[in-house]
Amino acid sequence: MLRSLSNRLIIAISAVVLLLGVLGALLVSRISGLGGTTQAILRTNAHSAAAMSKMREAAQAYGLATHARTRARIATRFVAAWQGFKDDSRGLHVAAERAQVEAAWKAYRHAPDTARLRTLDNALQDLKIVGRTAIAAREHHAIVAIKDLTIFASLGLGASLLVILILSVWMVRLILRPMRQLARGIHDLNPSGTHRELERYGLSEFDDLTREFNGLLRRLDKHERGNTDRLVYENAKIDALINSIDDGLVLLDRQDKILHVNFMAGMLLQTEPGELLGRNINDLNIATRFYMNLRNALVSLRREDQDEPQYSRNEFSLTIRGRLHSYILKTVPFRDKGRSIIGLIVVLQDVTELRHAEHQRTQLLATLSHELKTPLTSLSLSIGTLYETAHQENYLHQVRQLLEVGREEVSRLTMLVEDLLDVSRPDAIRTSIELKPLELCEFLRRQAHSFRLQADLQDVDLVVRCLPDVAVNADPVKLGWVFNNLLSNALRHTPLHGQITISVSTPNEEEVLVEVADTGRGIPPEELPHIFDWFTQGAADRHGSAGMGLAIVREMVEAHGGRITVTSRVNEGTQFRITLPRRMTTGDLPLQPVVPLPARP
Repeated sequence: MLRSLSNRLIIAISAVVLLLGVLGALLVSRISGLGGTTQAILRTNAHSAAAMSKMREAAQAYGLATHARTRARIATRFVAAWQGFKDDSRGLHVAAERAQVEAAWKAYRHAPDTARLRTLDNALQDLKIVGRTAIAAREHHAIVAIKDLTIFASLGLGASLLVILILSVWMVRLILRPMRQLARGIHDLNPSGTHRELERYGLSEFDDLTREFNGLLRRLDKHERGNTDRLVYENAKIDALINSIDDGLVLLDRQDKILHVNFMAGMLLQTEPGELLGRNINDLNIATRFYMNLRNALVSLRREDQDEPQYSRNEFSLTIRGRLHSYILKTVPFRDKGRSIIGLIVVLQDVTELRHAEHQRTQLLATLSHELKTPLTSLSLSIGTLYETAHQENYLHQVRQLLEVGREEVSRLTMLVEDLLDVSRPDAIRTSIELKPLELCEFLRRQAHSFRLQADLQDVDLVVRCLPDVAVNADPVKLGWVFNNLLSNALRHTPLHGQITISVSTPNEEEVLVEVADTGRGIPPEELPHIFDWFTQGAADRHGSAGMGLAIVREMVEAHGGRITVTSRVNEGTQFRITLPRRMTTGDLPLQPVVPLPARP
C-alpha cells in the first residue's frame, strides 16, 4: 500500500496537515487561557480600585464631618466597605496585599477614635502601594504568559516548518533519485557497449518506468549484439576477401596515416600489418627498395594532385632476388557518404607474370610470323611457276595434282600467318566464329586428303569412316585447325605400318562424335592431365613442337560449343573424342576467346 508514490505523497501531506492542526489547537487553547487570565486580572484590578476609592472617599468624608452622628454613620459605611474589601478574595491575589489589609484592619479597630482616621489613612496609603505592587505583579504574570505563548507558538511553528522541510527534502529525494538514475541510464545509452539496467526503487510508478526502460535496454542490447555479430561477420568476410587477393592494399587517411593493410601489402613491405597501423606511410623505418619506390611514387602522385587525391596509375620495376618485377601503383580516392574525400586507397599490383606473358606472346608470335612468312613467299612463287608450266602436254598429270595440293596448303599457311599476326596485336584477344552449314564427312575427307601423301610416305594407313548426310554448323577454317593439329600429331607419333582412323557417329539427335585414333606410341599417364595446357610438350616433343597445338584445339572446339577428351595407352595408341552440336546457331555461340598466351614455364 505504501509502495506507491501517490500514497506516500498523500500520507506526507496528511501528516503535515495533522501537525498543523494539533499546533493550531494548542495555540488556540493557550490564547484562550491567556485571554481569560488577562480578563480576570483586569476585573480584579478594577474591583480593588473601586473599593479603595470608596474607602478613601469614606475616610475623607469622615474627616470632614463635624457631628458625631454623621461620623458614626460614615464610619459604619466605611467599615462595611472595608469589611467587604477584606472579605472579597478576588481583590486580594497577592499575599503582601492581603497581609497589609489585615494589619490595617487591626490597627483601625484598636486605635482610639481620634487616631482612627490617621491610622486608616496611613493604612490606605500603604495599601495603595501594595496594590500597585500587586498590579505590577499581575501585569508581569500576564507578560510572562504572553512570552510563554510566543515561545510556544514559535517553537510549534519552527517544529512545523522543520517537519515540512524534512518531508519536502524526503519527497524531493524520493522523486529525484529515480529520476537521476533514469537520466544516467539515458545518458549512458550509446551505439556500442553494454547497457546497465536500472535498479528497482520500490515505488510502483517508477518501478513501472524502470521495468519498461530495462526492457528497452534488453531489446537494445539484443539488437546491438545482433548488429555487432553481423558487423564482426562482415568485417571478417571483408578482411578475408581483402587478404585473399594477390594485390597489396593500403588504406590511408588525409594525413597519410595507415588505416588498414592487407596480408599481401605486409609481405611486400616485409612488415607485419598490425605494426603499420596508425603510422605515417612516409615515415616508416623500412630500408627496402620496394618501400623506397612506393614512397617516391606516392610523393610524385601527391605533388601532381596538390588539391586533393585523384585516381592515378603508376608503374615501376624492381629487381628482387635477381629477377625483374613489375608493379602497378594505383590510387583511388576514399570518400564518405557525402562524397567528401577522407583518404586514399593504394593498390599494389604485381604484374610481373602478366608482363612476362605479354612479352613471351609478342616474341613468340612475332618469331613464328617471321619464320613462316619468309619461306612461304618463296614457296608460293616456286609453286606458282610450276603451276604455270604444268599446262604443257608433256607434263605429268600426277605432278599437277601434287602442285594443286601444295598450292592449297600455301594458301592455308598464309591464312594462318595472317591470323598469327592478328593475334600478336595487343588489342586482338578474341576471334570470331563464322558458322556455315558443313557436310562433315566431305570436310573430313578433304582434311585427310591433305595428309595422304605424308601418310603414304610413312606407310601409315589413313582411314575415314563416316556416315552419310551428317551436317553441322561450323567454321571450316577454325575447325580445320582442329583436325590439322590432330592429324599432324598422329602422323608424327605413329610408326611405320601404323593406322590413323577418323570416324564419325551420332550418339544422339543433338550431337555428333568425331574420333581421331592412332596406333602410335601413346601418351604417358602423368602427362594426360596437362595435355591441353599452353606450352605443354610431351617427352617426344621437346625439340619439335612449341606446345601450343592441343591448347589451340581445345579452344577452337569449345568456341564451337563442343568438348574434347583424350584416352591413351603407352605403345598402343591415342584416341581423341570431339563432341560437336549438330545444329548450333550464331546466338548459341559462346564466342570463346583465343586468349593471350600465358607465361611459358
